[in-house]
Amino acid sequence: MDRPVAPFTPHADLVPGPGRARLFFVLHGAFGSGNNFRLFAKKLAAEHPDTAFWLVDVRGHGRSRGAEPPHDLAAAAADLARLEAAAGVRASGVIGHSLGGKLALAYAASRPGELDEVWVLDADPGPRSKVGSPTLGVLALLRELSGPHAARADFVAAVCARGLSRTVADWLAMSLERTADGYRVGLELDVVAALLESYFGLDLWPEVERPDGHRALPFVVGGASDAVSPAGQERLGGLAAAGALGVRLHVLPGAGHWLHVDAPDALRALFARERP
Repeated sequence: MDRPVAPFTPHADLVPGPGRARLFFVLHGAFGSGNNFRLFAKKLAAEHPDTAFWLVDVRGHGRSRGAEPPHDLAAAAADLARLEAAAGVRASGVIGHSLGGKLALAYAASRPGELDEVWVLDADPGPRSKVGSPTLGVLALLRELSGPHAARADFVAAVCARGLSRTVADWLAMSLERTADGYRVGLELDVVAALLESYFGLDLWPEVERPDGHRALPFVVGGASDAVSPAGQERLGGLAAAGALGVRLHVLPGAGHWLHVDAPDALRALFARERP
């Protein structure tokens, strides 16, 4: 007789810890982990002593392994609800970057009228073409270089040899884990692939345009990034200009896709200024 499968709960770390009046999920992008936002979250927590930040490893990433399919954004949003139930608390807001930004919208859709703030960092709410996607190129590269590698430096060198920058190579190397036969990519790549399929195909404009009457919904876009299409920026700008739905649009000039790395001070200043 098969044993029942325990409900999956993702790994998450609290910054700075329990005891804060408000709690925000922080959701990373594809190939990352909650640790990507640790320094940024620590500074936010110091500036906003009423708020703690829950750094989540989205399923298939970091220490969140072994989830049952389907592996889509709806399932990842349900993971967050189970994390809340296990901890006996509810988040009042969410900050999501890239894949995590669209996941933030999916999570908001599961809690209509309940969230104070939904921050979407460099993520387009609508479907996107997969043709020529650099993200899918990275996925293919990680499958090719999944390991084992004798040393982290060997992996970094192999990534750079395929045309990616040293900065990106070092970031991808953060996902490596040491095994008996060397370093291997510590991501569930089939799970990540399914999440990306959901990310590219899902239309969350209905959630953006849903009258909520409560939440702030800031979108922050990197001026040097193409993650949010020109049409998407125009649509968001129109909603923001109309002053409805809590939508706000901010473009950080010169910042690339990794806003919390390229423009952390400007991003934290927005967070301080735009909070309701």
